[in-house]
Amino acid sequence: MKQFKLNRGLTLVELMVTVAVIAILATISWNFYDQQAAKNRRTDAIVALQGARVAMEQMRGDTGSYNAAALGNYLASHPGSAPGASYQDCSSGRGYTGGVGGPFISCRGYYTITVAVPNADSYTLTATAGALQIAEDGRCRDFTLNQAGVQGIAGGLPGTVAECWSQ
Repeated sequence: MKQFKLNRGLTLVELMVTVAVIAILATISWNFYDQQAAKNRRTDAIVALQGARVAMEQMRGDTGSYNAAALGNYLASHPGSAPGASYQDCSSGRGYTGGVGGPFISCRGYYTITVAVPNADSYTLTATAGALQIAEDGRCRDFTLNQAGVQGIAGGLPGTVAECWSQ
């Protein structure tokens, strides 16, 4: 009579196949995570630009124009968060930190906010990506917003305005 020996455990080939499948899944999920993290950081720019726009409109309401000379004071004194405020305080306030003379930095620090005032009736706010966002976001980096509320992107990347500004 024949006796059957029970095999217990995995062979080396089975183990290697399992490790290979896990490595492939990890690579795919890591890339997806990086894309979502970069998209999440874009919100930092959008919140900061919208907060700065409120300050700009307050300045126009108070002075009758977008006064380049008073710009730093309005952006710095707009109610909300002080430099170094927590993210929750910053994002529920003006959306950026910084004092008179700047620099103005988005709440989570991924973007630097600048303002161009070519004349008394117009301005363009720009959120310029920092090093981490530049390294990890290949679609959208720099955002613009003007006095008419027109949203834009800069930097020559393949993202569209709708894609980059969607939250």
